[in-house]
Amino acid sequence: MLPNLSLNARRRLTVVVWLLGLVTAAVLLARRPTADLRALAWAGSVVLAAPQDGALSSLEVSLHQAVSRGELVARFDPGQLVARGEVLRAEFEAMDHRVASQQDGKARLLQKDEEEASLELAKLSAGIEEDEARRAALRQKLIIDERLVAEGVVSAERAAGLRREIEVVESRLSADRSRRLLAQRNLRQAGWRVETAAGPNPWLAEAARLRLSEIEVRLERLDVHSPTAGQVSEIFGAEGEWLEAGDPVVRISPLAAVEVHAWLDGEVAPDFVVGTAAEIRRANGQRLAGHVLSIGAERLSLPEALWQRTDLPEWGYLIRIALGGGVLTPGEPVHVGLLDAPVTSAQADGLAE
Repeated sequence: MLPNLSLNARRRLTVVVWLLGLVTAAVLLARRPTADLRALAWAGSVVLAAPQDGALSSLEVSLHQAVSRGELVARFDPGQLVARGEVLRAEFEAMDHRVASQQDGKARLLQKDEEEASLELAKLSAGIEEDEARRAALRQKLIIDERLVAEGVVSAERAAGLRREIEVVESRLSADRSRRLLAQRNLRQAGWRVETAAGPNPWLAEAARLRLSEIEVRLERLDVHSPTAGQVSEIFGAEGEWLEAGDPVVRISPLAAVEVHAWLDGEVAPDFVVGTAAEIRRANGQRLAGHVLSIGAERLSLPEALWQRTDLPEWGYLIRIALGGGVLTPGEPVHVGLLDAPVTSAQADGLAE
């Protein structure tokens, strides 16, 4: 029994108990989901396609087989690319020989130009030396004839003829000296052309190497590997079938869902924000914690699995919800409740259990 209390004390105690009840009810209502949304556990599948036109030579997996990341899934016939690679290698070798032959011919022509310029210079130098010697001999003879003309032994015409011959020799010497200067310049230019002659274009060989590298990369891609771990959920091609580049070969689906896709009714304004706490309820009654990752701004068609009537499409706002714990099967239908306040870690652990 309660001790004897005054009337005022009893009234105050009643008010306190009543206020505590109101606070408890408000907290419980705040934690209760404000919306019950239809949702599906989601995990994105991967469709592996043919890397290029070719025949599917072998399929290394079977339907519903579990595969690991990087596991070989299919092989395509490499015959076409191998033949193309052989053609490119032959073209590269032919180009290499052709360039080498052209370089040898060009080098021989440049060397021939240099030799001809050197020979011309030698001829001109020899001719100049010969004319200088002739001019010296003529001048000596002219001195003798002029003395004989003065003594009356020979005629003056003989001395005049020697002078004209000396003038011819000097004119030829002047022309040959000018030609020798030109020959010396030509020889220097020929030597410079030999030293600075451009070699083979390196970009031609580089382009050929890149084409061969491309063939090798494409050959490697003919072995199709799984980019993720999962299960082979669908097979589109059969061994020996000819597929065009981009045609689907197999579909690989993850074994566990990574998030939940819930749909907010179009009649309800999407007032929730990213980070809002969520409660995910499975058909067996298990509850999982989560939070909102993103909210779509466009009304989209719901997946057919969520339609209430199979002949009447429904529309809504897509909400992506991250799982805080637990495992869901991809495509599993669930219900999602959005909470007004974030769930504490202790509450999340309780929901996960």
